[in-house]
Amino acid sequence: MRFTMFALLYFAQGSILGYFTALNALYLLSHGLSMSLAGLFSAIALIPLILKIFLGILSDKVNFFGLGHRKPYIIMGLLLQASMQIVFPFIHPAESFGWLVFVAFISLTCRSVVGSDQLDMGIHGPGGDDAAAPALCGGFPDSPSSS
Repeated sequence: MRFTMFALLYFAQGSILGYFTALNALYLLSHGLSMSLAGLFSAIALIPLILKIFLGILSDKVNFFGLGHRKPYIIMGLLLQASMQIVFPFIHPAESFGWLVFVAFISLTCRSVVGSDQLDMGIHGPGGDDAAAPALCGGFPDSPSSS
């Protein structure tokens, strides 16, 4: 069950990334942006995938509010991502390109770095310090129901 959850989390992450890279340019072009702006948007929005390693190091070193090294990042990331997803549909790409890039960057940072990777490392990573990730994913690694 642990390896199934690991595979499903990364499949979901890859599926969303595939959708983003394949269909996002069509969406932006349909709203009047040039191909160069669509490419710039995609390049900036995908920077969080490069920053994952540095944000992972930060979460390993900084214990926010004494709540652990994962739980605060998961909670803050999910709240921030949810707020960005609520705002995203109200931004017209051609009229507010800067806001669109900002919202996409923050949303993808939270989703790719905090959401799936923190949850996944909480289940499968060495020495997790709290139970937030397994509980959010539907089970605890050492429970009989998760094997």
